[in-house]
Amino acid sequence: MTTLFQTTIEHLLRSHEVLEQFQAHTDFHVRFDMPHYDRLVIERHDALISVAHYFEQNGDLVPDPDVEVRIA
Repeated sequence: MTTLFQTTIEHLLRSHEVLEQFQAHTDFHVRFDMPHYDRLVIERHDALISVAHYFEQNGDLVPDPDVEVRIA
């Protein structure tokens, strides 16, 4: 069963032409920057997928929110 979260992430990756790379590699990282928005980072480490917006606070990058899911 595909979730709305999974569908949304796949749509974003497909629209930026990196979905095939995401699916083909066990280590993957992509960063999306848009003016006036926090950067969005999507990472894959084996079966662990992390999706987070990052902002800078006192010189450190802070994920907010950070969602981690495991895929089969």
